[in-house]
Amino acid sequence: MRLAPDGGHRPREGEELDPRSFPRDAIKHETLFKNQPVSAAGEIVFEHGEVVDLNNFSGTYNVPFDRDFKGAVLQALDRSGIRVSHETRKKLM
Repeated sequence: MRLAPDGGHRPREGEELDPRSFPRDAIKHETLFKNQPVSAAGEIVFEHGEVVDLNNFSGTYNVPFDRDFKGAVLQALDRSGIRVSHETRKKLM
């Protein structure tokens, strides 16, 4: 997802986002951090409201999928109350 969560563009299950449909004043995630270093960046895959996969694929940031990345992502998901599948949680530990 290339928009910040507060951009209001959350896909419905099974739906992919079309960047051409975003409002012109939408905020891209890299804008929030002014291209400064981040702990994690990439894609998160949800199924039925639960994280089932994630990666470090990002067009802006090149963050290694290492212990620091995994810890930052798991901590952020847990703090946000987002469910993480057992398999994905094992991948992050």
